[in-house]
Amino acid sequence: MSGIENEIKKENDSDRIILKQVKSWLITSNLVLIISSIIVILVSLTTIVITVILLAALNNNTPNIPQIPDLSTDSAYWTNRVKIISRHEWLASPPAIPLDKLIPPVKYVIISHSAMNYCHDQAQCVHQVRYIQIFHMTSKNWADIAYNFLVGGDGNGYEGRGWNFIGAHSFNYNKNSFGLSFIGTFDDYIPSKSQIFAAKKIIEKGVELGVISKNYTLLGQRQVSNTKSPGDALFSEIKKWPHGSQTP
Repeated sequence: MSGIENEIKKENDSDRIILKQVKSWLITSNLVLIISSIIVILVSLTTIVITVILLAALNNNTPNIPQIPDLSTDSAYWTNRVKIISRHEWLASPPAIPLDKLIPPVKYVIISHSAMNYCHDQAQCVHQVRYIQIFHMTSKNWADIAYNFLVGGDGNGYEGRGWNFIGAHSFNYNKNSFGLSFIGTFDDYIPSKSQIFAAKKIIEKGVELGVISKNYTLLGQRQVSNTKSPGDALFSEIKKWPHGSQTP
Protein backbone atom coordinates (compact mmCIF):
# COMPACT_ATOMS: atom_id res chain seq x y z
CA MET A 1 0.00 0.00 0.00
CA SER A 2 2.87 2.36 0.67
CA GLY A 3 3.99 2.15 -2.97
CA ILE A 4 0.52 3.00 -4.25
CA GLU A 5 0.24 5.89 -1.80
CA ASN A 6 3.57 7.23 -2.97
CA GLU A 7 2.40 7.10 -6.57
CA ILE A 8 -0.81 8.90 -5.70
CA LYS A 9 1.15 11.53 -3.76
CA LYS A 10 3.46 12.07 -6.73
CA GLU A 11 0.50 12.50 -9.04
CA ASN A 12 -1.10 15.00 -6.65
CA ASP A 13 2.13 16.96 -6.40
CA SER A 14 2.43 16.95 -10.18
CA ASP A 15 -1.16 18.17 -10.51
CA ARG A 16 -0.53 20.96 -8.03
CA ILE A 17 2.58 22.04 -9.97
CA ILE A 18 0.65 22.04 -13.24
CA LEU A 19 -2.19 23.98 -11.59
CA LYS A 20 0.26 26.58 -10.29
CA GLN A 21 1.80 26.89 -13.77
CA VAL A 22 -1.64 27.30 -15.31
CA LYS A 23 -2.58 29.97 -12.75
CA SER A 24 0.74 31.75 -13.34
CA TRP A 25 0.16 31.62 -17.10
CA LEU A 26 -3.36 32.97 -16.71
CA ILE A 27 -2.14 35.83 -14.50
CA THR A 28 0.62 36.66 -16.99
CA SER A 29 -1.86 36.51 -19.90
CA ASN A 30 -4.26 38.83 -18.09
CA LEU A 31 -1.47 41.29 -17.33
CA VAL A 32 -0.36 41.24 -20.97
CA LEU A 33 -3.97 41.77 -22.07
CA ILE A 34 -4.41 44.70 -19.66
CA ILE A 35 -1.12 46.31 -20.72
CA SER A 36 -2.01 45.82 -24.39
CA SER A 37 -5.41 47.44 -23.82
CA ILE A 38 -3.78 50.39 -22.05
CA ILE A 39 -1.32 50.82 -24.94
CA VAL A 40 -4.16 50.73 -27.48
CA ILE A 41 -6.09 53.34 -25.48
CA LEU A 42 -3.02 55.59 -25.19
CA VAL A 43 -2.31 55.29 -28.92
CA SER A 44 -5.93 56.14 -29.70
CA LEU A 45 -5.87 59.16 -27.38
CA THR A 46 -2.58 60.33 -28.89
CA THR A 47 -4.05 60.01 -32.38
CA ILE A 48 -7.11 62.03 -31.35
CA VAL A 49 -4.96 64.77 -29.77
CA ILE A 50 -2.71 65.01 -32.85
CA THR A 51 -5.77 65.16 -35.11
CA VAL A 52 -7.30 67.98 -33.04
CA ILE A 53 -4.01 69.94 -33.12
CA LEU A 54 -3.68 69.53 -36.90
CA LEU A 55 -7.29 70.62 -37.47
CA ALA A 56 -6.75 73.66 -35.26
CA ALA A 57 -3.60 74.55 -37.20
CA LEU A 58 -5.47 74.24 -40.50
CA ASN A 59 -8.21 76.50 -39.20
CA ASN A 60 -5.64 79.09 -38.11
CA ASN A 61 -4.19 79.09 -41.63
CA THR A 62 -7.57 79.79 -43.18
CA PRO A 63 -7.52 83.29 -44.74
CA ASN A 64 -9.13 85.84 -42.49
CA ILE A 65 -12.07 87.45 -44.31
CA PRO A 66 -12.57 90.80 -42.60
CA GLN A 67 -16.05 91.88 -41.58
CA ILE A 68 -17.61 95.28 -41.03
CA PRO A 69 -16.75 96.25 -37.44
CA ASP A 70 -19.02 95.28 -34.56
CA LEU A 71 -20.54 98.43 -33.09
CA SER A 72 -20.44 96.90 -29.62
CA THR A 73 -16.64 97.21 -29.59
CA ASP A 74 -15.17 99.77 -27.20
CA SER A 75 -15.69 103.15 -28.89
CA ALA A 76 -12.31 104.37 -27.61
CA TYR A 77 -10.67 102.37 -30.39
CA TRP A 78 -13.00 103.38 -33.19
CA THR A 79 -13.60 106.43 -35.37
CA ASN A 80 -16.92 106.37 -37.20
CA ARG A 81 -17.07 102.60 -36.67
CA VAL A 82 -13.54 102.07 -38.01
CA LYS A 83 -10.61 101.05 -35.84
CA ILE A 84 -7.72 103.45 -36.34
CA ILE A 85 -4.22 102.09 -35.83
CA SER A 86 -2.18 105.06 -34.62
CA ARG A 87 1.36 105.87 -35.67
CA HIS A 88 2.48 104.73 -32.23
CA GLU A 89 0.76 101.37 -32.71
CA TRP A 90 2.36 100.66 -36.10
CA LEU A 91 5.75 101.85 -34.80
CA ALA A 92 6.12 104.79 -37.18
CA SER A 93 9.40 106.63 -37.42
CA PRO A 94 9.12 110.36 -36.66
CA PRO A 95 9.08 112.72 -39.68
CA ALA A 96 12.53 113.63 -40.97
CA ILE A 97 11.61 117.31 -40.76
CA PRO A 98 8.60 119.15 -39.29
CA LEU A 99 5.54 118.73 -41.51
CA ASP A 100 3.57 121.66 -42.89
CA LYS A 101 0.13 122.16 -41.43
CA LEU A 102 -2.93 121.45 -43.55
CA ILE A 103 -5.28 124.41 -43.91
CA PRO A 104 -8.84 123.05 -43.71
CA PRO A 105 -11.20 122.42 -45.26
CA VAL A 106 -9.49 120.86 -48.27
CA LYS A 107 -11.30 120.62 -51.59
CA TYR A 108 -10.11 117.20 -52.78
CA VAL A 109 -10.00 113.62 -51.52
CA ILE A 110 -7.47 111.69 -53.59
CA ILE A 111 -7.63 107.90 -53.60
CA SER A 112 -4.54 105.81 -54.34
CA HIS A 113 -3.32 102.26 -53.84
CA SER A 114 0.04 101.28 -52.41
CA ALA A 115 0.81 99.04 -55.43
CA MET A 116 2.28 96.51 -52.99
CA ASN A 117 1.10 93.31 -51.35
CA TYR A 118 -2.41 93.00 -49.97
CA CYS A 119 -2.72 92.47 -46.21
CA HIS A 120 -5.31 90.27 -44.49
CA ASP A 121 -4.72 90.98 -40.80
CA GLN A 122 -3.30 93.69 -38.58
CA ALA A 123 0.18 92.14 -38.34
CA GLN A 124 0.49 92.00 -42.13
CA CYS A 125 -0.93 95.50 -42.56
CA VAL A 126 1.42 97.00 -39.95
CA HIS A 127 4.33 95.40 -41.82
CA GLN A 128 3.11 96.93 -45.10
CA VAL A 129 2.59 100.41 -43.62
CA ARG A 130 6.06 100.40 -42.06
CA TYR A 131 7.56 99.28 -45.38
CA ILE A 132 5.71 102.06 -47.23
CA GLN A 133 7.02 104.66 -44.80
CA ILE A 134 10.60 103.41 -45.16
CA PHE A 135 10.26 103.40 -48.96
CA HIS A 136 8.86 106.94 -49.05
CA MET A 137 11.47 108.36 -46.67
CA THR A 138 14.55 106.59 -48.08
CA SER A 139 13.84 106.06 -51.77
CA LYS A 140 11.61 109.08 -52.39
CA ASN A 141 13.41 111.29 -49.85
CA TRP A 142 10.10 112.52 -48.47
CA ALA A 143 9.77 113.71 -44.89
CA ASP A 144 7.30 110.99 -43.93
CA ILE A 145 4.84 108.46 -45.31
CA ALA A 146 2.97 110.25 -48.10
CA TYR A 147 -0.67 109.64 -47.20
CA ASN A 148 -2.90 111.12 -44.53
CA PHE A 149 -4.46 107.72 -43.89
CA LEU A 150 -4.34 104.20 -45.29
CA VAL A 151 -6.90 101.39 -45.15
CA GLY A 152 -5.98 97.71 -44.89
CA GLY A 153 -7.57 94.44 -45.87
CA ASP A 154 -8.18 93.87 -42.16
CA GLY A 155 -10.80 96.64 -42.25
CA ASN A 156 -8.69 98.99 -40.12
CA GLY A 157 -7.57 102.53 -40.84
CA TYR A 158 -3.88 103.39 -40.43
CA GLU A 159 -2.81 106.88 -39.44
CA GLY A 160 -0.28 108.32 -41.86
CA ARG A 161 0.28 112.06 -41.60
CA GLY A 162 -3.11 112.30 -39.98
CA TRP A 163 -5.77 115.00 -40.10
CA ASN A 164 -3.53 118.02 -39.56
CA PHE A 165 -0.59 117.78 -41.97
CA ILE A 166 -0.08 118.16 -45.72
CA GLY A 167 0.60 114.91 -47.55
CA ALA A 168 3.04 114.11 -50.36
CA HIS A 169 0.88 111.94 -52.58
CA SER A 170 -0.18 114.22 -55.45
CA PHE A 171 2.13 116.96 -56.73
CA ASN A 172 0.41 120.36 -57.05
CA TYR A 173 -2.61 119.03 -55.12
CA ASN A 174 -1.12 118.16 -51.75
CA LYS A 175 -1.91 121.47 -50.03
CA ASN A 176 -5.58 121.30 -50.91
CA SER A 177 -6.26 117.57 -50.62
CA PHE A 178 -6.62 114.64 -48.28
CA GLY A 179 -4.69 111.53 -49.36
CA LEU A 180 -6.25 108.14 -48.64
CA SER A 181 -4.46 104.99 -49.84
CA PHE A 182 -5.66 101.39 -50.10
CA ILE A 183 -3.00 98.88 -49.09
CA GLY A 184 -2.63 96.46 -51.99
CA THR A 185 -2.69 96.45 -55.79
CA PHE A 186 -6.12 96.82 -57.36
CA ASP A 187 -5.65 96.60 -61.11
CA ASP A 188 -7.78 93.47 -61.53
CA TYR A 189 -10.03 93.30 -58.48
CA ILE A 190 -11.64 95.71 -56.06
CA PRO A 191 -10.82 95.81 -52.33
CA SER A 192 -12.86 93.90 -49.75
CA LYS A 193 -16.13 95.34 -48.49
CA SER A 194 -14.59 96.11 -45.10
CA GLN A 195 -11.68 97.98 -46.72
CA ILE A 196 -14.08 100.08 -48.77
CA PHE A 197 -16.24 100.60 -45.67
CA ALA A 198 -13.22 101.89 -43.74
CA ALA A 199 -12.27 104.32 -46.51
CA LYS A 200 -15.76 105.80 -46.75
CA LYS A 201 -16.05 106.19 -42.98
CA ILE A 202 -12.67 107.94 -42.72
CA ILE A 203 -13.79 110.40 -45.40
CA GLU A 204 -17.05 110.97 -43.49
CA LYS A 205 -15.06 111.64 -40.33
CA GLY A 206 -12.86 114.12 -42.19
CA VAL A 207 -15.97 116.02 -43.24
CA GLU A 208 -17.33 115.93 -39.67
CA LEU A 209 -14.04 117.32 -38.33
CA GLY A 210 -14.04 120.10 -40.91
CA VAL A 211 -10.78 118.85 -42.44
CA ILE A 212 -12.52 117.93 -45.71
CA SER A 213 -14.99 120.27 -47.39
CA LYS A 214 -18.62 119.15 -47.37
CA ASN A 215 -18.60 119.68 -51.13
CA TYR A 216 -15.32 117.87 -51.71
CA THR A 217 -14.34 116.33 -55.05
CA LEU A 218 -13.29 112.69 -55.02
CA LEU A 219 -10.50 111.80 -57.45
CA GLY A 220 -8.28 108.87 -58.30
CA GLN A 221 -4.57 109.62 -58.07
CA ARG A 222 -4.21 108.99 -61.82
CA GLN A 223 -6.40 112.03 -62.48
CA VAL A 224 -3.82 114.40 -60.99
CA SER A 225 -0.53 112.51 -61.37
CA ASN A 226 1.28 110.43 -63.98
CA THR A 227 0.42 107.06 -62.45
CA LYS A 228 -1.93 104.08 -62.85
CA SER A 229 -2.94 104.37 -59.19
CA PRO A 230 -5.40 103.44 -57.74
CA GLY A 231 -5.56 100.60 -60.27
CA ASP A 232 -8.22 100.04 -62.93
CA ALA A 233 -10.61 98.06 -60.73
CA LEU A 234 -10.50 100.43 -57.77
CA PHE A 235 -10.71 103.50 -60.01
CA SER A 236 -13.90 102.10 -61.58
CA GLU A 237 -15.27 101.51 -58.09
CA ILE A 238 -14.63 104.99 -56.66
CA LYS A 239 -16.24 106.65 -59.68
CA LYS A 240 -19.54 105.29 -58.28
CA TRP A 241 -18.99 106.92 -54.87
CA PRO A 242 -20.58 110.22 -53.82
CA HIS A 243 -18.56 113.24 -55.00
CA GLY A 244 -16.76 111.17 -57.64
CA SER A 245 -15.69 113.33 -60.56
CA GLN A 246 -14.39 112.77 -64.07
CA THR A 247 -12.22 115.88 -63.83
CA PRO A 248 -10.39 117.68 -61.02
